[in-house]
Amino acid sequence: MPAGTLRQLMERAEAMNLADGKLSVDIDLLPEANAQPLLGSLPGKTKATLASAVYDFSLSYAANDGKTAAIAQLAEPIVIRLKADPGINPKLAGIYRLRDNGEPEYIGGAYENGEWVSQVSEFGKYAVIETVWQFRDVPSGYWAENVIQELAAKQIVNGTDEASFEPGRAVSRAEFTALLVRALKLTET
Repeated sequence: MPAGTLRQLMERAEAMNLADGKLSVDIDLLPEANAQPLLGSLPGKTKATLASAVYDFSLSYAANDGKTAAIAQLAEPIVIRLKADPGINPKLAGIYRLRDNGEPEYIGGAYENGEWVSQVSEFGKYAVIETVWQFRDVPSGYWAENVIQELAAKQIVNGTDEASFEPGRAVSRAEFTALLVRALKLTET
């Protein structure tokens, strides 16, 4: 964990006039029954498989008087490593941040020696999820099926609706630009 992250928390604690306390770095394992509802809003025709445990990362400072300070956004990213089921297809999996509102956020990551590794800028719940998109117009054995599945799993392409991909349709300039933005992970700035 970068020193800047700890400094960020201590500055927050000082601003809240918290003194004489304890710094806690927590990595909690969520029971699978609590994790399944967090997969809720992946597109309807997507088969999502939880490929790792769900870990809840947090950093807080608790003063002796019971008051606490915590941070969610990090000034500097931290590196997380999650072990995943070795039976999954790494081309169809990635790290997701599981939000309490049921909207999983694709983070990505790299598969290295049986672990998924990624930098994250927020504390929260993270897991490895394997996704298989089920487009009704991309039949099994279609010449581009594997590439479409991989790009959809990485959320670079997403089809024309929840069940259609329309592989023979021309791509507009706006759609191509959107593909580049997602592939390069560009932000608004």
